[in-house]
Amino acid sequence: MEDVETSPELDNLLAGLAEFQSGSSGPWIREAFQSALENLQQKLGLAKFIACLHRRWLTDSRVVWPAVMLCNVIAYERGDEVNSATTILFGIMMNDFKNRFELRKISRGIFANSARFMIDYFFSNYHRRFTTFPRPADAQQNRQEKIRDLNKDTTFFYTMDSANSMTSANERIKREMNNIQLCHSLAITDNDEYDLPTDPLLEDLVEPIFDYLHLLVDETAARPEIFLFHHAIMNIGKQLERLHPGRMHKLTIQLRHCLVEHAAHPQDRALMLELVELISHRWHYNQIPSDVQNFYNDFKCHTNKFTEPYTSNT
Repeated sequence: MEDVETSPELDNLLAGLAEFQSGSSGPWIREAFQSALENLQQKLGLAKFIACLHRRWLTDSRVVWPAVMLCNVIAYERGDEVNSATTILFGIMMNDFKNRFELRKISRGIFANSARFMIDYFFSNYHRRFTTFPRPADAQQNRQEKIRDLNKDTTFFYTMDSANSMTSANERIKREMNNIQLCHSLAITDNDEYDLPTDPLLEDLVEPIFDYLHLLVDETAARPEIFLFHHAIMNIGKQLERLHPGRMHKLTIQLRHCLVEHAAHPQDRALMLELVELISHRWHYNQIPSDVQNFYNDFKCHTNKFTEPYTSNT
């Protein structure tokens, strides 16, 4: 059997998922995507498919977000809140976390990609709560209510691979809802307070994510790690503070230490300072004056290295 790590089938599936998530896909594209996904799973088996996907996201940061979405699709199709796909995935994430110091010695890029997958997986699932037995008669009404609730979400999703673009989380989630048929009804809190999903495993990621974040801004932090720290705090910092305010306070102190003592490059300092601004404004990015926002954007859009992907060679 051909190793799926280098298989054109997997590469095409990941590339297709990236396009699929752009919002330009039609029903026939979704059907083709689902067919390709099912064929690959049948060819390899679920465990090997996820293991091969894992090797791909470790060596190329461009694969991380499509891989997160792919794993979500597989889990939703299987229907259970905690199923074999979710169990395998959490085992992989926690094993990477356990070996984080060894991975970091081998490659800062591989380490950053393993951390980013957990961070992005947490983000992509944090806004969802599933019910095991949705009522079919209420499905359409519930869908409309969920979309209205999503419009109230003011959280930003910051895309590190497109440094000049900040897409609101509600737009990303609405596109996902329109493109992927979920097995369970979706509920989003209709106020500014978020609850953890009923997925009992997701809460177990909070402490590991904090541990990852502390490493990303330690005294040896490299450029890709600082970029990832920025990506994480912009996306889930507000939620992490609500879940564990004490740890977030310690993390912000460490951020300031790194900014003052270890950040040698202007772009690194700009990213860290922007996070300090965001935290000082209580996570309300739009309250930061526009000229200050433009100041930070100038650093990001004029630095090609900012969008450079993490590879196993970094």
